[in-house]
Amino acid sequence: MSNLQFFFKFLCMCNDILSLFIFIVLTSCTNKADKNIQANVNAIENLENQSIEPKPQNAYIFPYKLTAKSNQCVLTTELAEISGLAINSHGELIALNDEQAIAFRYDFESCKITSEAKFGSVGDFEGIELVQDTDLFAVKSNGNIIHSKKDDSEFREMYNTPLSQTNDVEGLGYNPERNILLVACKGSPNFHKHGRLKKAKAVFSFSLEKNELNELPLLVIYDEALENWVDDHVDKGDFSKKKMRQFTHRVKDFSPSGIAYHPLDKNYYLISSLGKLLVVVESNGNVQHVEFLDKKVYVQPEGICFSPDGKMYISNEGKGSHGRILEMPYMSAE
Repeated sequence: MSNLQFFFKFLCMCNDILSLFIFIVLTSCTNKADKNIQANVNAIENLENQSIEPKPQNAYIFPYKLTAKSNQCVLTTELAEISGLAINSHGELIALNDEQAIAFRYDFESCKITSEAKFGSVGDFEGIELVQDTDLFAVKSNGNIIHSKKDDSEFREMYNTPLSQTNDVEGLGYNPERNILLVACKGSPNFHKHGRLKKAKAVFSFSLEKNELNELPLLVIYDEALENWVDDHVDKGDFSKKKMRQFTHRVKDFSPSGIAYHPLDKNYYLISSLGKLLVVVESNGNVQHVEFLDKKVYVQPEGICFSPDGKMYISNEGKGSHGRILEMPYMSAE
């Protein structure tokens, strides 16, 4: 073989080696690029899945059974028109009769009035609350609040709020964590310049530090929110169309007649004589639960309160007969 032939053969071998090297490099880069692209695709899919898949939530379980078999007391004529209910730290009930400024201390175990204390003159009293076992508050339908020391008829203060008869106040409660009274309106949710709320009911807060009403509602419960709850939580397969329409009409009638703050689950419980409802609302205003009360058992629910261990008490006006107070034990979801 001549030197010239050897040289050309050597060049061909080098060319083949170079081509092989370039092929290996390109293949390696392509594989890396493919892996990077796939990694990006996977990351995007993971982000999409995280945004699409709902976060697991614990379903709310209403912690009471409201039946005709609940423990109950039949009230005497003094409390035939019971319109408010409170409780002290010892589990002793404080009841208010409409039109009378008298706080009746009531022992549920014996179903008897143990004492009574007058705290003002006659008037349309709708709600009562006991704060720290010492301070008694009562609210009139026009929104005015009377404050007295428990069992002390000589001490009385009147706080005039911006609310009026148009608001038709019927419920009074207490949130000890915020030291505020809860003033629930059966009528209009608006007053003064705050007149934009429609198809809704409002609960206002009364500061016990400033002794004044906050003019912005603490809670606003819209008719639409209650109707949405029925749509989302009532199984239409279990009821006829007529019954479903009745449920919708009942939540539209929602008009708070009593309110209480739950000491354990930290929700607000509002009862409504119209529609015969018990509505559970979270502190942010979301409707947590709606309970349709048995109209034969809860003839005219007007008052509600909770013992420190979560027992729920609901009072009913007699409506031409004897009033009643029912007791329901708290059933923990744990």
